[in-house]
Amino acid sequence: MPAHYIVTTEEPGPCRYSGVVEQILCGVLTSSSADGLLVLAYADLRASPPIIAPLLGRQVPGPAQTQTAGEPVSDRVSDFTYLVCNPLSGQVFRVPDSGGLTDILDLPRMGILTQADRGHGPPDRFAVAQLHMGNSLVRFLSDTREWDLVKGAPFRRVWTTDQEVLAFGGRLWWVDVSCGAISADPFSDRAETRFVELPKGSVLPEPHDEARDELVKHRRMGVSEGRLRYAEVSQQEPFVLSSFALDE
Repeated sequence: MPAHYIVTTEEPGPCRYSGVVEQILCGVLTSSSADGLLVLAYADLRASPPIIAPLLGRQVPGPAQTQTAGEPVSDRVSDFTYLVCNPLSGQVFRVPDSGGLTDILDLPRMGILTQADRGHGPPDRFAVAQLHMGNSLVRFLSDTREWDLVKGAPFRRVWTTDQEVLAFGGRLWWVDVSCGAISADPFSDRAETRFVELPKGSVLPEPHDEARDELVKHRRMGVSEGRLRYAEVSQQEPFVLSSFALDE
């Protein structure tokens, strides 16, 4: 990716820690649309160097609390750059700065949905969106070229998005492999979310972090042959692969 597309700051920015702080620039592919457009998120992070920090023994002012080497500087908000890329043509569109709206997000789990008036060819518009708190959408619309927050009804469970966002049936789908998927139409001015539960026997209580990390290795949701599909492999012998398709 050409460097001039990525927004970075020259200075480390304000932080509570003294001593050396290094810049870490990292990118991730967050999702793809049904017609092949990609969303990439680049984070401009600040962290303590893993070798220098233990030698400096830097401390947080106030109550004594040493920062672990290599940890991000926690009181600085990360700068995210979102790019929409057409990998076939090489075209790249940098999504404008959100003005702080995306600061409420923990991970760049952005999805992309496109619409075409003609039904064929390049899309006429796109929406980039992320689920927030299980019921609201932080979104950018190419028609308005602006970010906004669309709120919906409260959701009964703490939501964790475990994989890339899916585009299916004119909606975006955020997957929690312990219970199911929440979908929403990012073009709508009302965040009317719908919840689809996993097959009977696959729904679990909210797992702790270690259990979730293991669960993600054995479960997956995706779109194949025009249908939304869920697959899981058992975590103990005998290993059984189960596959399901949404029937509506």
